This record gives sequence, structure tokens and C-alpha cells, in this order.
Amino acid sequence: MYTFSIDDEIADIVKQAAKRENRTTRGQFKHLLINALIQQGLYPKNQPKGVSEPIKNGNQNEI
Repeated sequence: MYTFSIDDEIADIVKQAAKRENRTTRGQFKHLLINALIQQGLYPKNQPKGVSEPIKNGNQNEI
């Protein structure tokens, strides 16, 4: 997994959201990242390994 630094302000937002939604900070970050990728049409559909194709604007609420 890649490591990177996150601004303290963004980290605080994620921590507060995690507490509200009863998730771990890591789980909340993953949830927010996946939602952002879906909104941008960059989240791949469930496909065999090695095949990555962005979803189109349908069925975005499947997570």
C-alpha cells in the first residue's frame, strides 16, 4: 500500500466523519476515496484481476 502525508485539516475532517458514522479512520478514508472515484467515473467495475474499466454514471450507489 502507498503511504503519503495528509494535511492535518483533512485528517481532522476524516476523523470527525469516522466518529459520526461509527467507522475507523482508515475505513472512513477508504469510503470517502471510493465515493470520490465513483463520482469522477474512475472506479472500476467488478472484473477479473488485471481488467480495469471505469464505471459509467449508472449504479453509483452500490458501495
